[in-house]
Amino acid sequence: MKDKPLFLSFGCSVPQQPGEYMDSLTKFALDILRDRNFSRLDEEVREEVLSLFIDDQRKPSKEGRRTLALNAGLLAKQMGEPRLEVLSMDVLMACDKAEVREVLAQITDILQGQA
Repeated sequence: MKDKPLFLSFGCSVPQQPGEYMDSLTKFALDILRDRNFSRLDEEVREEVLSLFIDDQRKPSKEGRRTLALNAGLLAKQMGEPRLEVLSMDVLMACDKAEVREVLAQITDILQGQA
Protein backbone atom coordinates (compact mmCIF):
# COMPACT_ATOMS: atom_id res chain seq x y z
CA MET A 1 0.00 0.00 0.00
CA LYS A 2 2.94 2.32 0.59
CA ASP A 3 4.01 2.20 -3.06
CA LYS A 4 0.65 3.17 -4.56
CA PRO A 5 -0.72 6.68 -4.99
CA LEU A 6 -3.30 7.42 -2.29
CA PHE A 7 -6.34 7.33 -4.59
CA LEU A 8 -5.33 3.89 -5.89
CA SER A 9 -4.70 2.58 -2.37
CA PHE A 10 -8.28 3.34 -1.47
CA GLY A 11 -9.66 1.63 -4.54
CA CYS A 12 -10.60 4.75 -6.49
CA SER A 13 -10.02 5.15 -10.20
CA VAL A 14 -7.87 7.91 -11.63
CA PRO A 15 -9.95 11.12 -11.79
CA GLN A 16 -10.80 12.56 -15.20
CA GLN A 17 -12.17 15.98 -14.17
CA PRO A 18 -10.89 18.38 -11.45
CA GLY A 19 -13.81 17.89 -9.01
CA GLU A 20 -14.22 14.22 -9.82
CA TYR A 21 -11.41 13.16 -7.47
CA MET A 22 -13.10 14.53 -4.34
CA ASP A 23 -16.53 13.30 -5.45
CA SER A 24 -15.10 9.82 -5.91
CA LEU A 25 -13.37 9.86 -2.52
CA THR A 26 -16.49 11.18 -0.80
CA LYS A 27 -18.66 8.45 -2.33
CA PHE A 28 -16.04 5.88 -1.39
CA ALA A 29 -15.94 7.10 2.23
CA LEU A 30 -19.75 7.06 2.43
CA ASP A 31 -19.80 3.50 1.09
CA ILE A 32 -17.45 2.44 3.87
CA LEU A 33 -18.76 4.39 6.84
CA ARG A 34 -22.47 4.86 6.17
CA ASP A 35 -23.26 1.72 4.20
CA ARG A 36 -20.50 -0.51 5.67
CA ASN A 37 -19.60 -1.66 2.16
CA PHE A 38 -15.97 -2.72 2.52
CA SER A 39 -15.83 -4.51 -0.83
CA ARG A 40 -14.16 -1.54 -2.57
CA LEU A 41 -11.16 -1.65 -0.24
CA ASP A 42 -7.97 -3.40 -1.32
CA GLU A 43 -8.02 -6.98 -0.06
CA GLU A 44 -5.30 -6.44 2.58
CA VAL A 45 -6.96 -3.31 3.94
CA ARG A 46 -10.40 -4.96 3.87
CA GLU A 47 -9.05 -7.82 6.01
CA GLU A 48 -7.62 -5.31 8.50
CA VAL A 49 -10.95 -3.44 8.73
CA LEU A 50 -12.99 -6.63 9.03
CA SER A 51 -10.70 -7.87 11.80
CA LEU A 52 -12.04 -5.00 13.93
CA PHE A 53 -15.40 -6.78 14.06
CA ILE A 54 -13.97 -10.05 15.41
CA ASP A 55 -14.13 -10.20 19.20
CA ASP A 56 -10.94 -12.16 19.80
CA GLN A 57 -9.33 -10.12 22.60
CA ARG A 58 -6.57 -8.94 20.24
CA LYS A 59 -5.59 -5.31 19.87
CA PRO A 60 -7.41 -3.46 17.08
CA SER A 61 -5.60 -3.29 13.77
CA LYS A 62 -3.69 -0.05 13.30
CA GLU A 63 -4.23 -0.18 9.51
CA GLY A 64 -7.96 -0.83 9.93
CA ARG A 65 -8.33 2.06 12.38
CA ARG A 66 -6.29 4.35 10.15
CA THR A 67 -8.46 3.55 7.12
CA LEU A 68 -11.68 4.28 9.01
CA ALA A 69 -10.23 7.44 10.56
CA LEU A 70 -8.98 8.83 7.23
CA ASN A 71 -12.36 8.32 5.61
CA ALA A 72 -14.21 9.86 8.58
CA GLY A 73 -11.84 12.84 8.51
CA LEU A 74 -12.43 13.30 4.78
CA LEU A 75 -16.19 13.30 5.29
CA ALA A 76 -15.87 15.70 8.21
CA LYS A 77 -14.17 18.23 5.94
CA GLN A 78 -16.50 17.66 2.98
CA MET A 79 -19.70 17.84 5.04
CA GLY A 80 -18.57 20.46 7.52
CA GLU A 81 -19.47 18.07 10.36
CA PRO A 82 -17.18 18.61 13.38
CA ARG A 83 -18.53 15.54 15.22
CA LEU A 84 -17.07 13.35 12.47
CA GLU A 85 -13.69 14.97 12.93
CA VAL A 86 -13.74 14.20 16.66
CA LEU A 87 -14.94 10.65 16.04
CA SER A 88 -12.22 10.09 13.43
CA MET A 89 -9.65 10.80 16.13
CA ASP A 90 -11.53 8.52 18.54
CA VAL A 91 -11.25 5.65 16.04
CA LEU A 92 -7.55 6.31 15.60
CA MET A 93 -6.90 6.37 19.35
CA ALA A 94 -9.15 3.42 20.29
CA CYS A 95 -7.47 0.83 22.50
CA ASP A 96 -9.83 -2.09 21.94
CA LYS A 97 -12.11 -3.42 19.23
CA ALA A 98 -15.31 -2.77 21.20
CA GLU A 99 -14.39 0.92 21.37
CA VAL A 100 -13.75 1.00 17.61
CA ARG A 101 -17.14 -0.61 16.91
CA GLU A 102 -18.90 1.84 19.25
CA VAL A 103 -17.33 4.87 17.55
CA LEU A 104 -18.06 3.41 14.11
CA ALA A 105 -21.72 3.01 15.11
CA GLN A 106 -21.82 6.70 16.09
CA ILE A 107 -20.26 7.69 12.76
CA THR A 108 -22.78 5.56 10.86
CA ASP A 109 -25.67 7.12 12.82
CA ILE A 110 -24.48 10.64 11.96
CA LEU A 111 -24.09 9.79 8.28
CA GLN A 112 -27.46 8.08 8.03
CA GLY A 113 -29.02 11.19 9.55
CA GLN A 114 -27.28 13.30 6.87
CA ALA A 115 -28.55 11.11 4.02
